[in-house]
Amino acid sequence: MPLENLPSPDSASDPSLHRSILEQIGSFFFAWRNWVFSVGLILVLAIFEPVPFRGHWSLDLWLDGIGLGVTLFGQAIRILVIGYTPIRSGGARKKVAAEALHTTGLLNHVRNPLYVGNLLVTTGLAVIHNHPYVYGVILPFTVFAYVAIVAAEEAFLRRRFGADYREYCQRVPRWLPNLRGIGRSLREAQFDRRRVMRQEYGSLWIALAFPLALMLYERWGEPSAPNPALWQGTLSSLLLLTTTAWAYLYWQKRAEVARRGFGAAFKP
Repeated sequence: MPLENLPSPDSASDPSLHRSILEQIGSFFFAWRNWVFSVGLILVLAIFEPVPFRGHWSLDLWLDGIGLGVTLFGQAIRILVIGYTPIRSGGARKKVAAEALHTTGLLNHVRNPLYVGNLLVTTGLAVIHNHPYVYGVILPFTVFAYVAIVAAEEAFLRRRFGADYREYCQRVPRWLPNLRGIGRSLREAQFDRRRVMRQEYGSLWIALAFPLALMLYERWGEPSAPNPALWQGTLSSLLLLTTTAWAYLYWQKRAEVARRGFGAAFKP
């Protein structure tokens, strides 16, 4: 930022200035979100070794189960959003974009269900890893990044859809879902399984492969872990299976893009 554009001390408390800065940060995170979150998560989880819960492997197995459950719950939310609402992933040229204001399915109950799902996935992975620095770095950073992204998206949607979006914001909460009538919202929409497979295979692989890799990393070469050979063989096989499935779906997606074109590949 040029020096002449830096805020003066007198303007530091201006709320509109803070929103503008947050929106700029959110636009950056939105543009590079796949790299920032994926690479950052891998680096942090790899640098710090997983920690067995209170040093007990039996208790750690319960903690891993809880973390895996939270991760899969977050991914299930993402699947419901994509399956019931025809949202194209990503923005145009790495910028926030929207062709329509989607308010069906889970979006009728919470404005950012995909990001709620992502936060749950990240929380579950942190629980499985169980290192204090992962709790202290990954979770606060992820929350801040998504708050900034939402600020940038909401600014765009207010400009793009005006009164319709303001009415939507008054009716639907930003983060905590209003579950009243959620069954009716899902029954009124049609679940598109093919759209989920086309758009969510990468996120689904992360939600399955990352927990398996963390549990394998946790028990690899650890003589105090119970049945290390059995765990290593089982986790390695499951990791290989999920990665093979991801590679197959990735190849199918690339073939569909080559055959129909990038835009058409996202359509039902």
